[in-house]
Amino acid sequence: RPDGTLTAVLHEVSNTFGQRHCYLFDTQSADGLVRHSVDKCFYVSPFIEMDMTYNFRIRPPGGDVAVAIHETDADGTLLFASFSGRRQPLTAWSMLKAFFSYPLMTLKVIGGIHWEALKLWRKGVPLVARPEPPPNLVTNAGTGNGWMRNQ
Repeated sequence: RPDGTLTAVLHEVSNTFGQRHCYLFDTQSADGLVRHSVDKCFYVSPFIEMDMTYNFRIRPPGGDVAVAIHETDADGTLLFASFSGRRQPLTAWSMLKAFFSYPLMTLKVIGGIHWEALKLWRKGVPLVARPEPPPNLVTNAGTGNGWMRNQ
């Protein structure tokens, strides 16, 4: 917003099949944290069922940022992921430093995902068939102050 407060959050989810999907939320925050949930509608892993819910908790960007995601089903939390970081000036030097601080990070992450998938497959965890992706790139998950319902 013009006053610098957070208006919306767009979560982008990708899978190793080259597909992606986004969940768009408008925001409200009484205690400085943004919380929202949405039913999963996009296939991410051949080992995780589609009948899941994403529960997000975000500390909006300022001097630092934090994002936590709990993926749950009827039995509780199946997956927890989090990220935290500090604001840094975007300069040629800071980008170069980040590049060399984390060489080949993308390959490491993709390799790790496939290594864990191989271990699950060897343990006999059943595969979940991949459905067609949602027809729209963005799921308008709304809730909150309502500005998106009119968009």
